Amino acid sequence: MLAHIIEIATGQRLDALLRDHLFDPLGMVDTGFFVPDGDRGRVMQMFGTQDLYGLPPLDPRPHVLTRMDVSASAPMDDPNFRRGGHGLFSTLDDYMKFANMLLTGQFPDGSRALSAPMHAMMRASRVAFGPRGMRINDDPFAGYGWNLIGRVMSDLGRADRITSLGEFGWSGAAATYFWVDPATQVTGCIMTQFLGNQHPLAIKMQSAAMVDFAV
Repeated sequence: MLAHIIEIATGQRLDALLRDHLFDPLGMVDTGFFVPDGDRGRVMQMFGTQDLYGLPPLDPRPHVLTRMDVSASAPMDDPNFRRGGHGLFSTLDDYMKFANMLLTGQFPDGSRALSAPMHAMMRASRVAFGPRGMRINDDPFAGYGWNLIGRVMSDLGRADRITSLGEFGWSGAAATYFWVDPATQVTGCIMTQFLGNQHPLAIKMQSAAMVDFAV
């Protein structure tokens, strides 16, 4: 809904807005809703145990490499497709350019992508959770609250991974996971292409990456 409102307010398509104001300034050359014919062989196969529409299963399912067809919700060959919630194709290199921008609030040339006050407001914790803590698809995120980007570490005493106060990030439906740690100036990203992941892969990978950096 918000993406549609932005299109109406600006008179531009969402994909053009993202390209002009984010992707091009960041040098994200492989990110978009549409994948050119010559690049479609680079798109990794999706695997998983559930689709993008169904509710998470109450009982964990075996992690088997079942091929998933997500073309109905994320078509790569429709130049008119765009969606505010999901559907972008990208690469690890491009995703890290985005994560690094969130760390500094700046484009690679030093110009501001976000004003300093907006950058600070975006990162601040907005929602705290009770004793059960924050959960996404019943996956626990111990010690995290919610900011204007996604999760944000607000209680180190409950953390189940090596992190710092104020570390923030997001996790996608196919277990893509990224983090931005302002205290250590470290960013990271994990991509798996697996819908319905039940393993704590992100926790282990983040902890392994941060063991030499945490303060």
